[in-house]
Amino acid sequence: MGFNGIKKANKRAFKMKDCELNEIKTKGYKKDKLEFESKEDWMKKTNLFFSSDFNVQNFAELGLSFGNSQNENFNDEIKSVYEYTQVGKVTLTFREHLEPTEEFIKEIKNAIKSGNPEE
Repeated sequence: MGFNGIKKANKRAFKMKDCELNEIKTKGYKKDKLEFESKEDWMKKTNLFFSSDFNVQNFAELGLSFGNSQNENFNDEIKSVYEYTQVGKVTLTFREHLEPTEEFIKEIKNAIKSGNPEE
């Protein structure tokens, strides 16, 4: 981030070893299940960018890979029920679990030595 705006990094600066998920409120969750009957039904329910009037069948026939879609038993696996718990409010703690990469440390040291932190 600088005066010219935000630039996306091409390389990772940190490695995340783990994170902690802490629920804020015990009432902020719901248990539910998803049932899948077909490829079209699976794609509608697992891909949030599809609207309800989108013709998923035409999209699925393009042969795009969606993980298990390459599996020969895809149609059998699709006819199933997934139970899940949706947690409404949580916090994620990263601080203790982030570690800078060696390359990032080297770049920071070089920037300090150069006297030009914008490099």
